[in-house]
Amino acid sequence: GKGTPGDTIEVTFPDGSKGTTTVDGNGNWSINVPPGTTLKPGDTITVTEFNKDGEPGNEVKVQIGTTTNMPTIDKPVKEGDKAITGRGTPGNTIVVTLPNGTKATATIDNSGRWTINVPPGMNLNQGDIIRAYEQDKNGNRSKEDVATVTQNDAVMPKTGERKFW
Repeated sequence: GKGTPGDTIEVTFPDGSKGTTTVDGNGNWSINVPPGTTLKPGDTITVTEFNKDGEPGNEVKVQIGTTTNMPTIDKPVKEGDKAITGRGTPGNTIVVTLPNGTKATATIDNSGRWTINVPPGMNLNQGDIIRAYEQDKNGNRSKEDVATVTQNDAVMPKTGERKFW
């Protein structure tokens, strides 16, 4: 953080433990989280700056970040695909919204991969939209990745019988 050079910074962690440090000559400070203390998204820490006479300034409350990384959908997703795959944060839940609005979920594996099978009876068609976000164990939701289903060039339309004389 930033402060007045020479002042003391006191940080109070969610579990009540405290840490102190001195603001350096450039107005910067940092403090390590005490051993055994774990900060989770949504936790609040309190930062107080004390002047050289030991008088406290205003307390500042800081909330620990509550976002998670955006997953990626492997592209291209092609018409007729039977599964949608991608990458994300191991252990988080992937939530995929299929073209008909149905949501499907899976846990992202230890290698950061996920797979959602297309339900039986559903076909992915060119132009369909697929959305995916991930959610961590605290319920924090990422931004969405979006994929548009593309034409599968390997699927050739039937053109009738051809005769060669």
